[in-house]
Amino acid sequence: MVAPMTGASLLRRPELRMVFNLRASYRGEIAAMVDEMVRDANHRIAVVYQDDAFGQDGLEGALVALRRHGLKPVVTATVERNSDQVGSAVRRLMDVNPNGVVVVSAYVSSAALTTAVREKGSRAQIMNVSFVGTKALQQAMPVSVSNGIGVAQVVPFPWNRWIPVVAQYQKLMRLNSEDQGFGFTSLEGFLAARLITDALDRAGPDPSRDSLVKAMESIRDLDLGGFRIEMDRDDHQASDFVELTFLGSQSWEP
Repeated sequence: MVAPMTGASLLRRPELRMVFNLRASYRGEIAAMVDEMVRDANHRIAVVYQDDAFGQDGLEGALVALRRHGLKPVVTATVERNSDQVGSAVRRLMDVNPNGVVVVSAYVSSAALTTAVREKGSRAQIMNVSFVGTKALQQAMPVSVSNGIGVAQVVPFPWNRWIPVVAQYQKLMRLNSEDQGFGFTSLEGFLAARLITDALDRAGPDPSRDSLVKAMESIRDLDLGGFRIEMDRDDHQASDFVELTFLGSQSWEP
């Protein structure tokens, strides 16, 4: 399995020799989110997480990230996957009035939670993991609510043509896509294809499963054009790149 579109810890166990991850882990995303909030003096951080294995993984990552700063969550709360019934989580947040919130959930519950706490007067910095789906999250909220909400990304900004690999991606998208729409998901797919084709070249003219695995493990500091990947036998995590984006009142597209 190459470049699954998930940051789950389950697929990052060292014994999984046939799994190669391109994107950073959810725990890496959450660490970047917590670091950013602490830099902005938001130390009263709450964690809202989906009530399943994905959410639990995110909660554990948040606890680790907060401990690095000598902090604990001021409160934790759960939401159900793809549900807008978030009243209990909203009440728990408003009882302690955090100034930062890490959300580990799909966009439906995240949008409902964000809208509800904003309506109740909370100005907390709300940050989401990439799983939320940036476009879906933004479309699920009015601009007055979505403005300033953070989302972690695991690939470069798809509209920044000054990054060489993004410029290449944009050129190929224009040649092969009727709507020419750029986005984080399609850029991640493009980077995954670049990773696989590089490994196939390394594996030789008659690649086997074993030679492809060895080729993947031989990649050292490969620069795809502003996006670096590296792996070895003991580390199948190609990239730890995380960038934080913030929703605004206008489209990112030029």
